[in-house]
Amino acid sequence: MAVVADYFAMLKDELLGKAYSKTVHRQALLKLLANCSGPAVEFKYCNISAVLQGMGLTYVAGYKPRGNYQALLAEEVRKFLIARPELRKQIVENDATPVDSPPDGSLFKLQDIEMPPPPPPPNAGRSTVKPAKVDWSEANAYSRKLGEQGEQFVLDLERRRLRDAGRLDLEAKVEWISNAQGDGAGYDLRSFEETGAEVFIEVKTTKGPIGTPFYVTENKRLCSVRHAVK
Repeated sequence: MAVVADYFAMLKDELLGKAYSKTVHRQALLKLLANCSGPAVEFKYCNISAVLQGMGLTYVAGYKPRGNYQALLAEEVRKFLIARPELRKQIVENDATPVDSPPDGSLFKLQDIEMPPPPPPPNAGRSTVKPAKVDWSEANAYSRKLGEQGEQFVLDLERRRLRDAGRLDLEAKVEWISNAQGDGAGYDLRSFEETGAEVFIEVKTTKGPIGTPFYVTENKRLCSVRHAVK
C-alpha cells in the first residue's frame, strides 16, 4: 500500500532528524492514487498514526491519531513493520532515550533489544483480517526487559536527586522493591523526599507517545490510595 510506505518514509526521516515536507509527500502520493483527494490522504496518515499508537509505537508528529480505521490498514502496517526489522530497530533506538539521562552513563537505551513483530491493534471496523501468528513469549520478554530498564532509569534518577541534594544517607536507602521482592508490594521503588519522608513509586514504561494507555492492577491502585499525600 503506497500510503503506508510513504508514511514510514516520513517517519524514518523524522527519527533521523532529517528535514522533509509533508506537502511534497502528499502531492507525490496523489499522483500515484486515482480518485483520491488531499484531505483523504491526510486522514489516512492520521489513521496510520492511530494504528501505531495502538501498537505502543511512536508516530509522525503533526498527524494526530484518528481512529475508525479499517482492519485492512492495520494489517498492512503490521506486515510492513514485520518485513523491515531494521526499521523496527531504528524506531526503538531513536525513541527510547530520554533527553535528561543520568550523567553516570546509565542511559535508558534499547539497542540490545530486538523488537518483536507487533500484533495487530483491536479491530476498529467490521472488516476481517487473515489470522496471523504472534510470538507472545517473545513479546512478553520484550515487555519485561523494557519495564526493567524503565525502573532502572527511575532508580538512577532518584539516587542522583538525593545525591545532588547532599542526602547520601537517603541515597543509600533507595530500594528497587519489584526487583528484590517481586510485584506484590504495589509499587516498584521506595525512595525518599529530601526531608526523609518515604516516597513509593510505580514505574510504567512505554515507547508510545503521550496518551498511551496503561494497565494498573487493583493492588497498585489501593497502594496509591494508602500512601496518598494527605
